[in-house]
Amino acid sequence: MSAAIEALQQTSKTAGVTVALLEKEARTGGNSGKASSGINGVLTRTQKDMGIHDSVDAFVQDTLKSGHGKSNQTLVGKLAQDSTQAVSWLQNEFKLDLDVLARLGGHSFPRTHRRPDLDGKPQPVGWGIVSALGKRLGEFASAENAR
Repeated sequence: MSAAIEALQQTSKTAGVTVALLEKEARTGGNSGKASSGINGVLTRTQKDMGIHDSVDAFVQDTLKSGHGKSNQTLVGKLAQDSTQAVSWLQNEFKLDLDVLARLGGHSFPRTHRRPDLDGKPQPVGWGIVSALGKRLGEFASAENAR
């Protein structure tokens, strides 16, 4: 969904280009909408505001250790390096409140970004992200239909 949004933002400047979103599940976003733990990110605004001194290297090392030798180090490095931008994009572009941090198993620092509770009930992170991305895709579709 995020790739489709980025492509649509770029193609809105280029006439005649079509972006297609393929989904294997019955609902857009698939199982991501059920994800409840959060989204991991290092060097984020939230971590900085809370005085957490995490690093890309710590994220990489934690992930490799958790993978018990089965992880692709290049891909893990990419995940960790791009995590800052991913969380920032969701917070800034979509105004998602991901300012609750948790230190989950295998982490040496709190880096799992979550949504705050609403009326004492945890808010599912995956559903919040999928909903926000779906709404943006709907805006592109509405704009295209209006042409």
